[in-house]
Amino acid sequence: MKKQVNGLKALRLFLEKEDRQRISELSAQMDLLADTVDRFYEVLGSRHWIFHDRLSITRLKDQVLDEPTIDEAEIAMCRIYEDAELMRIMILPLMRFPEMRARETLVNHALRDFTEKRYYATVLTLLTVMDGFVNDVQDVRRGLHARDATELQAWDTAVGHHMGLTATQASFRKSYSRRIDEEFFDLARNGILHGNITNYDNVIVASKAWNRLFAVVDWASSLEKAAKPKDKEPTWGEVVERIRSNAEFKSKLDEWEASSGTLKTTDACDTHTSTRAAVDFLELWAKSNWGHLSTRFMRLGKGSSGNATPKEIKSAFSPYVLESFVVRSYEVQAPAVAEVSVDIVVNGEMFPAVLRMTYTNEDGDTRVEGKQEGSWKMVFRSPEVYSRDIVKVAKY
Repeated sequence: MKKQVNGLKALRLFLEKEDRQRISELSAQMDLLADTVDRFYEVLGSRHWIFHDRLSITRLKDQVLDEPTIDEAEIAMCRIYEDAELMRIMILPLMRFPEMRARETLVNHALRDFTEKRYYATVLTLLTVMDGFVNDVQDVRRGLHARDATELQAWDTAVGHHMGLTATQASFRKSYSRRIDEEFFDLARNGILHGNITNYDNVIVASKAWNRLFAVVDWASSLEKAAKPKDKEPTWGEVVERIRSNAEFKSKLDEWEASSGTLKTTDACDTHTSTRAAVDFLELWAKSNWGHLSTRFMRLGKGSSGNATPKEIKSAFSPYVLESFVVRSYEVQAPAVAEVSVDIVVNGEMFPAVLRMTYTNEDGDTRVEGKQEGSWKMVFRSPEVYSRDIVKVAKY
């Protein structure tokens, strides 16, 4: 997150006032995130709940962590998973993994059972989903139940907290050799699947099953991040060249002028360089050309590890079949930022969308549009950002 904030600071001069203000608030928000995660484990860590990346900081602070007792906090956690609309939104990103898409029917069955209060069925189904997903997602062919804590260490995600996924693995794998008939409130895989825990049909255990599923997917995401090559430190020569380039960049700012326009016809795609880039991007999307489409996104950080990969783009875009599009207008209010308004027809429905771009050189450094050599790159890598409503027609 800190790297992303530093990257955004490089664009401060080219962003709107509200965006600049938001960037200045991000450091405080990161501190709030860290404090909330620590507070979460202070309150619920002993009950083996895990903070995963899809939990709302605001909701936790306002509705969970200030409850007077741990029992009330636990019930409040369950209410998060009982929110059916929220659950559909939280589940959708899981399907970017082909190993999870293969189990999508089971996940949907588990959600239906959970909504209809068949908690025992939810628990049994999600335990099998987690085992199978973990078995498939790595070359090491072992399910979640066969992994020790060291194998579940997560990088660059909240589940990597020392009281998170690794700390809860012991209770998850704990062996139960004697039958327990009293109502049970922990997600104890061994005891449940071997029939020694007989009274686990409650909302708390079922909610913990969802909680752990999201945490396991965050762990899988961390494997992807950790596998990417790390950026190299710049040489002194590169530093000097960057300073020279910055000086040139600033001198071009005075020459630049804002521009905007509306396309009168569908054939006017060459009205501006940003509209031409938008058409190029949309045509590649319509053709499902994931390899070339991946090159149309701005780099997130330096080095090849910051580039979008065809696999990432296919995972994000393939659920949305772009059938047609019309470019409506463009607006360039900053030297390296453009917004192109379009209408897109996806999976049979039309949506208004805004494509936000940045003007950069081959190294990913921002340039002054019209004054320096560069090209327009998309800022985001997920279609949901272009139009919020588009998610309702996703087909995984």
